[in-house]
Amino acid sequence: MKIAVKGIQALVGLAFIFFGSMPLLNAEALAGQMDQFGLPVWFMYITGVLEIIGGIGLLAGLWKHKYGLWGAGLLAVIMVGAIGVHILAGDGLTKTFPAILFLLLTLFIGYGQRFTK
Repeated sequence: MKIAVKGIQALVGLAFIFFGSMPLLNAEALAGQMDQFGLPVWFMYITGVLEIIGGIGLLAGLWKHKYGLWGAGLLAVIMVGAIGVHILAGDGLTKTFPAILFLLLTLFIGYGQRFTK
């Protein structure tokens, strides 16, 4: 269990660092998506920075347990918000599924932290 949690934790941490950096590197491409959701563009930047912080927390949690727990918690909250935004925008399961998957993964990582001490 410990190896599975650590492996998933590392992959999810890297994924969130990548996804969080996308709005910072290519804002024009994602700004239209914020309009579609009825959110201000600045929200995209804040979400991106928080995803990077959460991803770094997951990676740091590979060595310090509490950072992984905090990173997983932060990212789970972000994913709950993402699911809510997709539902309110009327998106189907296809567009909402990545947020659901990453919510489940972050919850698994948070739960699995008790096995990785």
